[in-house]
Amino acid sequence: MKRPSLIAAALLAASSLAGCAVGPTYERPETPPAAAAAFVDPGMTKVSPGAVEGEWWRLFADPTLDRLVLDALTYNTDIRQASANLKRARAFLSESRGARLPGTNIGAGYTRSRTGAESAQGALPPGVDGVEGDFFQVGLDASYEIDLFGRVSRSIEAARGDVDAAQAALDGARVAIAAETARTY
Repeated sequence: MKRPSLIAAALLAASSLAGCAVGPTYERPETPPAAAAAFVDPGMTKVSPGAVEGEWWRLFADPTLDRLVLDALTYNTDIRQASANLKRARAFLSESRGARLPGTNIGAGYTRSRTGAESAQGALPPGVDGVEGDFFQVGLDASYEIDLFGRVSRSIEAARGDVDAAQAALDGARVAIAAETARTY
């Protein structure tokens, strides 16, 4: 090989490997979004920017409202769908975590065959009625993927993000349904 073609091959290999690199680990920004500042009034004491308490409607001390909100939360299809989406996201996370483990596969098989005196392979010698055969097969495979370029760890991070998003959607649906029920009541 000539020197220029060796250099070209090395550059091609280096650029191919550079394309496999993954980005830096995601870090959540510490500052709140700028849009939230327009809705915050420092003089307001009735509204807090924190999370909504789980059963905030009980502050009204109304048993009828409690029953209506609990029924709405129990039988609402949006909440059921959000809950199903959360279960699905958790299943994908579990599957993504499983990619870090070695994979195994076990198989077994049995075949019995009988060939008559006249077969496609030709006639058997005189006095031989046929040939019987048993074939047993057992197999074991094991494989493991080395997370060389971070594909597995990034898929786990993405699945965790999907779980967090599905949990937030479920929480948002619960708050919205409870608020709409209380407002309508």
